[in-house]
Amino acid sequence: MRKIPATLFASAIALAFAASANAQTTPVGEPQPVMDPTQTTTVQPTFDELDVNKDGTISQSEIPAEHELNTLFASYDADQSESLSRTEFDSYATGDQEEEAE
Repeated sequence: MRKIPATLFASAIALAFAASANAQTTPVGEPQPVMDPTQTTTVQPTFDELDVNKDGTISQSEIPAEHELNTLFASYDADQSESLSRTEFDSYATGDQEEEAE
């Protein structure tokens, strides 16, 4: 008679440990991407940030020297006005090359 309570107690303890161990396992699935600490991400400035004088266009002098748009400026200045309109800048920002660079 004494063995039954001891056996029940031992079974309850084993069941409790098994349940907590199961709850701690991570689900199997695709591994989560890990960011390489040597990689850096840069946030590109918006049209409003680049339009320093707030005239509604971006001239090349308003673009920081290290910004890639300096080298691409002429290819996105579709109307050759020597400034980028919001539409022209949006073409750059979305990666669309101007189709009508006439």
